[in-house]
Amino acid sequence: MIDRAHLVSAVRERATALKMVGVLTAVLAAKLADDDASCAAGGGGGLRQVQRQLVEEIAFLPAAARPPHFPLRWAAAAAADDDADPAAAFLHRPADLFPPECRDLVGCAHLVADAAVFAGADSAQLLTFLRLGLEWKEPTVAQVGAALLTARRRLLCRLFELGLWVTGSMGHLGHVRVTGSLGHHFDPV
Repeated sequence: MIDRAHLVSAVRERATALKMVGVLTAVLAAKLADDDASCAAGGGGGLRQVQRQLVEEIAFLPAAARPPHFPLRWAAAAAADDDADPAAAFLHRPADLFPPECRDLVGCAHLVADAAVFAGADSAQLLTFLRLGLEWKEPTVAQVGAALLTARRRLLCRLFELGLWVTGSMGHLGHVRVTGSLGHHFDPV
């Protein structure tokens, strides 16, 4: 499994890597089921011995892409823009990703695993093995707050770009007075 994960991490074409990740996670899920059966029968747990290396050392899982027509910054897109090798920026270590269920909570500011990779029969067991289940990585209030602040900043920048000027108190969400180019005032709630 380690060799296969390293092979996926070396692929630079997104479509090919996504196909390979799908096969890798399907094989990993099947091996997890066999491993659990082996443990129940008194054998050793072979996959558990490589779990740390898969989770912490190898970048083989894609981050969720920005949803179509999503108006705000998206962490995975920002990571691709910042990386010197954009083709390599879409694969990440499981330790660097949040569970797919957290996409709407923290996707603006933090990397989230692509849910399409875990569309298999027993994705809960696979997510738990990769430490991507909510029992391992639930976003904190501070992380959700960081995503909200990122969204707020982007919204204010976008309003400015559209010819709307922001005046008034910027201390709280909803307490911003926006003045349109025609002089109309409205206070978003």
